[in-house]
Amino acid sequence: MNRIFRLLLLLAVMLPLPAQELRTFTSVKGDKIQAAIVSATDTQVEFRKDDTKRYKVNLATLSEEDRKYIAEWRKTHRHYKVQVVPSQKKGNSREEKGFAGEVAKGNDCWYVIDVKNTEAEVLAGVRMEYIIYPPGDSALSPLPGAADVLPIAPKKAGQAATAKLFVPQKKEEFRNGLSSVVRSSENALAGFYLELFVDGKPAGALKSGTVPEDAAASLKGWREKQTPPPAAPAPATEKKMIEKNITIFPDAPLVATFSIVARDPATGELGVAVQSRVLGVGAIVPWARASVGAVATQSYANVTYGPEGLKLLAADKSAEETLAALTSADERKALRQAAVIAPRGKPATFTGGECIDWAGGRTGEHYSVQGNILAGETVVSGMAEAFEKTEGTLAVRMLAALDAAQAAGGDKRGMQSAALLVVRDGWGYGGQSDRYIDLRVDDHESPIKELRRVYELHTKIFLRPKK
Repeated sequence: MNRIFRLLLLLAVMLPLPAQELRTFTSVKGDKIQAAIVSATDTQVEFRKDDTKRYKVNLATLSEEDRKYIAEWRKTHRHYKVQVVPSQKKGNSREEKGFAGEVAKGNDCWYVIDVKNTEAEVLAGVRMEYIIYPPGDSALSPLPGAADVLPIAPKKAGQAATAKLFVPQKKEEFRNGLSSVVRSSENALAGFYLELFVDGKPAGALKSGTVPEDAAASLKGWREKQTPPPAAPAPATEKKMIEKNITIFPDAPLVATFSIVARDPATGELGVAVQSRVLGVGAIVPWARASVGAVATQSYANVTYGPEGLKLLAADKSAEETLAALTSADERKALRQAAVIAPRGKPATFTGGECIDWAGGRTGEHYSVQGNILAGETVVSGMAEAFEKTEGTLAVRMLAALDAAQAAGGDKRGMQSAALLVVRDGWGYGGQSDRYIDLRVDDHESPIKELRRVYELHTKIFLRPKK
């Protein structure tokens, strides 16, 4: 059930537009004028004179020197016009348990933001930061967050969604003579405040519904808290990580990541799906072996958790026992984040106390989701909800979890790589291995989208074995 509230905003955005950038321009006839550039295309330039009036001139009428100057100016001064259309959405009714154990019936409410690029060039680097507000008579707190919009082709639209906020339904009593009837009333978000950024520069703001006057200040305060603390200085020499002769280079990049380890009890498939703002995350995080288990190791990843964890699982250790053994032997476990799942039994997740906020995890009957340097807890809760509600193969459900994580803000530093690993006995290439799906996107501006594209190709080329 959806209730949609639509509002149209046209933002004409110039980045940057210095107020006093006046220059002398000369025509091919020798006429001169003092003006500042407002915008420019391949054939035309718009000027602003010191009297603030604007007018357009064909580039062909200007001197060769001026045409070269304008061409260089366009490289750093890009002009955008976008239409921003927010729609409020509402999920199906469900129940949620509160902190005191009470059960409330309500709906997940959120906004989907459509951004249409009305210009003739690709629009990239669009980011939205927002606060969504619950009903005024609710005890809920406003929910801030951020979402990135994938590059938008000319005359096309992109889309991003805010995090979801569970809004309980109000119960109202109606009297009819001596009897009374209790009904649940409709519920919805009160409104939202949004700020748009292009290439990291402010590009406009939008309010919808009932929004307090201090919304901009509240969003600014939230934004300042999202900046991760400076990294500790790296040690001058290598440090030993675990018992044995295992070392890690002190300048190894932080694997700021969200991931899911999961199983399909009906097929026996086990898998890991992951996205990170690091090059080639598929070579670091995911580990799995058919009929044995799966491991994800991230944050300041200790990659020995992968093979060592699978050995412990093969020795009939549970996921919890395996993860406890791995972390107890690690002198720097406070920096680690990991998850383990076996073919049966409860999954396990671990987040060290020194992982950068937001960091944490959540387990379900057949999965564990976790991440660090995230936009907030809603990233992992969104992953869990998407995996539970999506129908289809294990790979399809894990990809849905990655999509949900990114829609909720994902990794605060952005996107770079993603991977999908699914194992099943005899389902690898030619039936000679267990690596049924092993796909990686090592460096891409939209790695999850690209991973899904490659997966769709995989399903068409590498068919499932006949039973």
